[in-house]
Amino acid sequence: PDFIVSAGDMLEDGKVKNWQENFFQNIGLLQGIPFAATEGNNDSGQKLFQYYLALDNRYYSFIYGNTRFVVLDSNLTFNEGSEQIEWLENTLKENNSLWTIVVFHIGPYVSSLPDYSQKKFRNTVVPMMEKYDVDLVINGHNHFYDRTSKINGITYVTLPCVSARLSNVSVDENSGFYAKTIVGKTGYGLFTVSNDEIKVIVKDMKDSILDEFSVGK
Repeated sequence: PDFIVSAGDMLEDGKVKNWQENFFQNIGLLQGIPFAATEGNNDSGQKLFQYYLALDNRYYSFIYGNTRFVVLDSNLTFNEGSEQIEWLENTLKENNSLWTIVVFHIGPYVSSLPDYSQKKFRNTVVPMMEKYDVDLVINGHNHFYDRTSKINGITYVTLPCVSARLSNVSVDENSGFYAKTIVGKTGYGLFTVSNDEIKVIVKDMKDSILDEFSVGK
């Protein structure tokens, strides 16, 4: 891949020992590939997170090709008037990229299980993303795969985890914005961006396809 984006929780906890034994011992898999990440609740210990990943700030953005990536930190407040929310509005207001993808750990929507989502985020960060026409939101946290239908123009994807205890949940397809939920599978997403669409293929760790979808304007 051109680069890798993590939606957080790369560690069981953010202690030095876990960075050394559970992240850096496996870093050879990523050698030579640019890597961007948001902090998850289990990565707690933001000073080490910033230090090891060479981040100047806990939230940031970057442009690759025709796409602006905005990486937020859901461990920080999303309250109205907070520094992160004000930074987000300024970043989105000045954004001229064709596509906009926002990444943070705990998402505001889970299509089949509303109680798993962070509903309070819908009061601040969601209206901001809708106002500035964000195309796709990538989240983690829940240890299962989930995709919403478009909610006011935005698709929300909770990626499956690569290596962790899997959540055992029942699926309710009557939320009003359900698209797909898959439990009991580890996996990852492959994203291909063109001028016409964002194409996403989600695979399990045995290379079987769990889901395919595209996001258009």
